[in-house]
Amino acid sequence: MLLAVFSLVFEISIISKASNPEPGIAKAADSAPSPENAVTPAGWDIFWGLFIYNGISAQPSDKNVVQSATTTINFTSTSKDAWFFGYPNKINSVSVREYVGGKWVDAASVADLTKKEPYADVAVNFTNLSVGTHYYQISVSYGNNTKAYSRVVTVNVLPQPVDAISLNPKPVRSTLFWGETTGINSNIQPSNSTTMVNWALDNTNLGTFSSSTGIQNNFTTTLQPTDANLKQASGLKAGITTTAQNPSGSIVSGSTSVTIGGLLPQKTTEGDTFAYYPAILDEVQYPASAQVGYSWQIFDANYKLLSNPGGKTTLNTKTFNWEKVPLPSSGIYYLKLNITLTQSGQTTTWQSNYTPLTVDPAVVKLIAVPNLLFNKFDGTNYTTPNIQDFYNPAGLTLNYVPKGNVKASSNYDGNNNDLLAVSGKKWTLTVGFSPFRNTDNQKYLTTATGGAAQFNLNVNGQNFAASDNSTPVTLFTNSANSYTGNLTNSTTLKIPQVKTVTPGTYQSTATWTLIKAP
Repeated sequence: MLLAVFSLVFEISIISKASNPEPGIAKAADSAPSPENAVTPAGWDIFWGLFIYNGISAQPSDKNVVQSATTTINFTSTSKDAWFFGYPNKINSVSVREYVGGKWVDAASVADLTKKEPYADVAVNFTNLSVGTHYYQISVSYGNNTKAYSRVVTVNVLPQPVDAISLNPKPVRSTLFWGETTGINSNIQPSNSTTMVNWALDNTNLGTFSSSTGIQNNFTTTLQPTDANLKQASGLKAGITTTAQNPSGSIVSGSTSVTIGGLLPQKTTEGDTFAYYPAILDEVQYPASAQVGYSWQIFDANYKLLSNPGGKTTLNTKTFNWEKVPLPSSGIYYLKLNITLTQSGQTTTWQSNYTPLTVDPAVVKLIAVPNLLFNKFDGTNYTTPNIQDFYNPAGLTLNYVPKGNVKASSNYDGNNNDLLAVSGKKWTLTVGFSPFRNTDNQKYLTTATGGAAQFNLNVNGQNFAASDNSTPVTLFTNSANSYTGNLTNSTTLKIPQVKTVTPGTYQSTATWTLIKAP
């Protein structure tokens, strides 16, 4: 009868604005037509205009206006007087097409430019627009014979002011990487309100709006955040407030937020395989022409980059994978994802936050310990020893009976399936056998201190020696892996000559002790 006891090369691109996809701004009340020309990817520059990818960097938003002499649509585009490979990158002209009667036609307008090289703020002015809904697509021509096309802009012209009742701003995407853009709809009510909506950010270091006013807006997170802003376990919330003051003086407001970072805290166990696919990757919109690359990084608790953290890692795919995760001394690592977007030979990098990966020490557990039944064995059959066998001057050797039916009390842990099993890593296992006693009269087979009976435990071909004196014998020391083994009938028990023995069943209690190694 046995008792089990256990205790148990990182790349940085310096770019002033990101190359972002069209952020998917929500439409106005009426459904706008498809654009006459495909919307051009957002424009950007590198090294303050030394290299430029021409385009509209801040798209125009929809508007509700009261009929007046002049209506203005605003947007921002790349524009620089300097020459690039023999061509100036400045804006040459701005033209507008309007969707009328099921087709696109030229629309009369005048464009004013305010230069902020390598960009320009553009105001497109229309004169005496009629009451109703107007749809426009704007094109910008550059000195290098390229063109950029805007999204379709909806302008609702009303005969009288319509007060705003409420604002309930909602971003198209509520979680972004650093460097990404999302559209935000103010959800002004009523939807045809002509009251101007103003936009404000609670921390202007986190990003910028494409416009300070409008019923829709674009929010672009900064491309080069501070370390403090990156070191946010679940990302950093950017608070956004909208306000609208009606002509009567009443004010309505609304607020929302966007979380910047993209990664969330993770947890694993030492020695396990850990995989992480951030949910944000299902929402990201990449520029159609961009070559996308993924680069995961692992840092220690002090944010020091680990080039060889141990185990086997996969760092260049959407899914981070780490086989046999080692236990860090502090208990945590930090993970970070960089996404590179390469267009026209130039690279922009979006960044995630640093998120902690907590690693718990491997749990060690004594899964199974065997009961042991010993009988005489002649090579073929097992038989019960008799009294005369114990009087043999040479002593008596008994063999282990595989799957022997040992009758143990219910509070003991042994199994009759020969199984010894331990899960985990870095553990030490010992076993000690108490002196054999008669189960009927409790008399000892030899003495109360034991030590005469000698065990040879054979587990999966390994031999371990022990005696019945309750002294623990170490079977495994600082084992690196889990273990499963079976006792075989090569396991023996040798008992020296006994002068006097009482018939009956003799049992010893085996105490198995599992220790977590340091």
